[in-house]
Amino acid sequence: MSNSDATLNGMLDHPRKSIVHMFLMVSLTFIVIKVNGFLDTFWIANVSAEAVSAVSLVTPIYSIVAALGIGIGTGACVCIAYRLGKFDYKSANEMAGTAVYLGLVVAIPAILFLIFGTELLLSDTDEAEIRSLTMDYVIPLAIGSPILIMTGIAINFLKATGAIKAMTACSLISVPVNAVLTPIFVYVMGWGISGASAATVLGSLTSVIIAFILLESGRYHIKPKLSKPTLAHIREVLGLGGPKTLEEFLGGLTILVQNIILLDKLGGDAVAIHGIAFTVIYLFTILSDSVGAATLPVCSVAAGARRIASMKSTMVFSTLLLIGLSAIAVIFLEVFTPQVVQLFTNSDTRELETDLIMALGSYTLMMPFYLLSRLASPLLQVLRKAYIWAPIFLVLSNLQVVLLFFFATDIESMIAIVAFSTSLLGIVGYILVGYFSRTYNPNAIDEMIAKGKGVPSNIRAEKEGS
Repeated sequence: MSNSDATLNGMLDHPRKSIVHMFLMVSLTFIVIKVNGFLDTFWIANVSAEAVSAVSLVTPIYSIVAALGIGIGTGACVCIAYRLGKFDYKSANEMAGTAVYLGLVVAIPAILFLIFGTELLLSDTDEAEIRSLTMDYVIPLAIGSPILIMTGIAINFLKATGAIKAMTACSLISVPVNAVLTPIFVYVMGWGISGASAATVLGSLTSVIIAFILLESGRYHIKPKLSKPTLAHIREVLGLGGPKTLEEFLGGLTILVQNIILLDKLGGDAVAIHGIAFTVIYLFTILSDSVGAATLPVCSVAAGARRIASMKSTMVFSTLLLIGLSAIAVIFLEVFTPQVVQLFTNSDTRELETDLIMALGSYTLMMPFYLLSRLASPLLQVLRKAYIWAPIFLVLSNLQVVLLFFFATDIESMIAIVAFSTSLLGIVGYILVGYFSRTYNPNAIDEMIAKGKGVPSNIRAEKEGS
């Protein structure tokens, strides 16, 4: 039995063990990547307060582009893992090729959006220095957006097969590249914050190259080839990945509009306070994203193999695991909030320290709900109900923007609005997960695939019946 077959059977026969193993491996990846992002913020925070505000404005723009790769890749991951559960390798490879095709198609619109969309959104901003710094950071991201998109797709191919060690290696290889190049580009070469975004792109390029080298080696069940896909395959990948892309897109766009509102109503200090405090909270999405990354292929493989009871129990296990881990994170941050804040303040930003402590303390209490909302998204993808989550996410995201626009009059009100709306998102997300997991019908899933003329044959069932 090959290593790929052993990994696939392990996900089917020992789902909880697979979840824990994948969680630990993915956590290692995310820890290093998040710490790397943490260090980027540290480098920028020591440039100027305006630089922090500029990066806070650009971060959601970056996430919007990355969302295209994450959404397409995640949709392909569900489709591929579902077929691997049926041992239909040919169709799984066709879905991988579809994802590559879609990633290249959306790259050019992404470049145009980054450049012209950012200019448009900042056109009414009075703070010229922040506008200039923001565009400095955006340009390298725009040039490298095809690479950023393909990174999310390639990593999800490895995830779908359960090749977590390979996925970890591909993700981690970008970190030392970024970590070394960022201070060199920013300070030694004098590129400023544009050097930080250039280092991010080059780090992602390294990951993409390594991932496709591994896939082309033939060690795994997936060996994607670029070819024009069928309409049925496009519909299926976009049907699962589209809502995730929309969710990430709306999330990034909401944060961007939110920062514009805060900049206009409360000034650059409010943007910096919110950006730094949320950066710390975002660091702990290591937990939810690692659990979700492990749960997605394990549950999708179980769904394809018609092990529905195992799929549902694995979802419950993942949820309880995340709740326990987030409780530990809350305790840690509540105890060490002042020390964490000091990492992001210097002589130029020391006057923000009191408000930063207040913001981080409040955001810490909402963190469990925020993490659950991030886990709800992949669970709803497994249940093939992500299309319902997307419009609800849109409504709740717009609610936060509206509340900030009308009621954010100071730092305290800003913090309260963000904490309330983010917590509500997590509560609603898990209400949906609970409902749709009880009503999940595998026959309806296969019928849906059949209507798209993309139904895979149940090769495993044929083998067992012969």
